[in-house]
Amino acid sequence: MLLIEPGDIDSLAYGIIELISNGKLRKLLSERGRQTALDFDAKIIAKKWEEYLYNIVEAKQI
Repeated sequence: MLLIEPGDIDSLAYGIIELISNGKLRKLLSERGRQTALDFDAKIIAKKWEEYLYNIVEAKQI
């Protein structure tokens, strides 16, 4: 993981150098970023909302 404090220029520079020099980290962050983006796909979010609302309705019928 690579965390940069907002406004910390030295930390940002270190992070950029780390990404340039560390292929494994680049690959890992790329894969995780893609998976995170897929988790927010409109169809997936719609399905989660459908399940959430269904559970609320079911709970109120008890």
